[in-house]
Amino acid sequence: MEKYIDDGFAAEAVKESDEEIVSLFWSRDERALVLANRLYGRLVYHLCFNVLGDREESEECQNEVWLALWNAIPPARPAFLQGFLIKLTRRTAIDRLRICRAAKRVPSELTVSTEELYHDLKNAPSAEEKFEQKRLSQLISDFLKTLPARKRYVFMDRYYMAEPVERIAKTLGITPSAVYKELAAIKKDLKKHLEENGVIL
Repeated sequence: MEKYIDDGFAAEAVKESDEEIVSLFWSRDERALVLANRLYGRLVYHLCFNVLGDREESEECQNEVWLALWNAIPPARPAFLQGFLIKLTRRTAIDRLRICRAAKRVPSELTVSTEELYHDLKNAPSAEEKFEQKRLSQLISDFLKTLPARKRYVFMDRYYMAEPVERIAKTLGITPSAVYKELAAIKKDLKKHLEENGVIL
């Protein structure tokens, strides 16, 4: 995900920058927003656009994310600002998507990727009735930790970042069909992992 960090910031400087930004937020210093936007602005906009599929909506959503971040820190004091910001951005963008879809149908890569993920997990709602959402999330998280880095990247970029398959393929230098095959294999293994842990699919 470092690919979305603006040029001019070395990867090794990110952690130090995160700590500085969080400290500025705690001091209620508005420079925190300027630095956060400089470091993570492209990432935030990219994720908003993947979810919303509309430039104007994504720009407005990005502004909402910065306001939400300002309101979240403090009391939160994230050790990993990028992860905290991705989670906050996803939540904000999904909330905005629900509002947009109530008014009109908005094409979204998130909708496509989510439908794709749960196509083979057709009874996921009944599984959620049997297990708390937190347990199901933990099982998926445990599964992801067992994957090699490349497979974890493919899974997270597709289903968490809502990246189009074509973009993942380009990043990895492989064909889209190779990405689809890899995703199919990961979903099959995930289904087996869930079933082995008592989730009936």
